[in-house]
Amino acid sequence: MCRNPHNLRADSPVEIAAFGGDNAPHPISLGAQDRICQIITLNQPFRALRIGLPTWSAADCALTLSLHRAEPIMEELHIGDLLFRTRITDICDCEIRTVMPDRIYEPGTYALVLTEGGNGRGGHPGVWCFDSAVSDSSLFVNGVPTEGELQVFWQFTCTPLYPFGVIDDSGVIRPTKREKQLAARRFAEYLSDLSRFPTEITVGGVKYRGLADGFTLLSTEKQEKKDKILHHLTLRHESGLLYHLHATHYPDYAAYDWTAELENPTDAPSPRISDWLIASPTYPISNPLLRGIYGDGGFHHDPYAPYSVQLNDSTLTYTSPSGRSTYNRFPYFDLSGGAGGVIFVLGWPGKWRASFVASGNLLRIEASQQTLSTPIPPHARLISPLALFLEYGGNDQSRVTNLWRHFFIDCQMKREGDSLFAPHVSGGTSWLYAEMKDA
Repeated sequence: MCRNPHNLRADSPVEIAAFGGDNAPHPISLGAQDRICQIITLNQPFRALRIGLPTWSAADCALTLSLHRAEPIMEELHIGDLLFRTRITDICDCEIRTVMPDRIYEPGTYALVLTEGGNGRGGHPGVWCFDSAVSDSSLFVNGVPTEGELQVFWQFTCTPLYPFGVIDDSGVIRPTKREKQLAARRFAEYLSDLSRFPTEITVGGVKYRGLADGFTLLSTEKQEKKDKILHHLTLRHESGLLYHLHATHYPDYAAYDWTAELENPTDAPSPRISDWLIASPTYPISNPLLRGIYGDGGFHHDPYAPYSVQLNDSTLTYTSPSGRSTYNRFPYFDLSGGAGGVIFVLGWPGKWRASFVASGNLLRIEASQQTLSTPIPPHARLISPLALFLEYGGNDQSRVTNLWRHFFIDCQMKREGDSLFAPHVSGGTSWLYAEMKDA
């Protein structure tokens, strides 16, 4: 198959796969002085590439890959300066490897050069070539233009191997005293003045902002655990509904979250519940930059790839197009600007909605279930999504990502006793998956 590299969507990886043709490929040996060069013109920038090709050495082999600017003129090949070189060792037949150049390379014409550069464990490697062209590229063998092309898989993408920075294994990256104080103060203000708690709900056609007007506080409970402080508040709404607020503060991580339950303790259906914004806080962030990652399926062709959107006095809304919460986009968002920002996560195993409203020097986050309009049956409960926030200062994206990593591993990942679950391999089949999702 072949995807023409001259006509690509901006969100598609550049892919050239020459593994088919009318004629069988023939082998070409790569001796110590031999060089195979493939010319490819790309109209999108790239940050990483993957390579896979059949070899015909007796065992694992090694190749040297180098990247050059190129200008093929008529039948001559003009290779420019060396841009990048790497040694790929222990290559198995048809194995696909990821190669990370040192920077993003702009669109243009490139020469991808394969040399042996020293014996692999199986001696001199070889490659296979077709006599006729399968994809849109040009082949040169030892500087001589050659009919056909290399049997190879190339994929170029702007997604780096470590798009969010190097992992902090040492654990030295932690929230500052100021970051922890700011998060603690905001969380305390929400609970001390429930009229300002950032939530909205419509009950029986009447909209309520905060948890004061129309609500009566019945009880509060506070529990301190190893890494968190839990607060459980129960309020009675004037309709007779009970509102259970579960809020958690993580003082050493500058983070906090909350979720809520609406309980109908009566023998009759409740008034209709709709437009429940479980979170609608406002942060002092001007012209915020929104960062996130694409999901594990959906409308994009680069799963888990990062994206960024500049919000300048605008409103941006993301929703989940299916009941899979990480489909199309992960509900994990990083909003930064000025002197800092906030990581916002919406925990909801279904269709969620997240809106970001930037106006002047303020950013408002609105989070909810995507659609909700229903009475609550007698003696039933309605559970909200969970809204989680981690505040930080500065604009060091690598540091921010490691702050999140430490928080998630320390405070959110499941454990067996005091230990994380050990890595394991589990079995599964697409047949069972299809029966689940297509039932």
